[in-house]
Amino acid sequence: MFNTDTGLTRDKINIPIINLKLTEWIEDETKTEGGYLKTRTYKEAWQLYWNGASKEDKQKFLDLPNFDRWVFKDITGIDVEVQA
Repeated sequence: MFNTDTGLTRDKINIPIINLKLTEWIEDETKTEGGYLKTRTYKEAWQLYWNGASKEDKQKFLDLPNFDRWVFKDITGIDVEVQA
């Protein structure tokens, strides 16, 4: 994990469940269809997830083996030191 072998099997690691919303239906009565499909980049979806995550859920990421804030930022766009 985070570019380093943990020596652990997946069943020994508490990997958080992530629900990224890459697409989402947005209700909008001004549209003929009643709304539109909002699309987000991977990093935008991560930011939306992170903004709504509880402190406990955020801590689960920080507790992952070999957690590296720079690798996490590279993957998600989130700097955990700034957006705790």
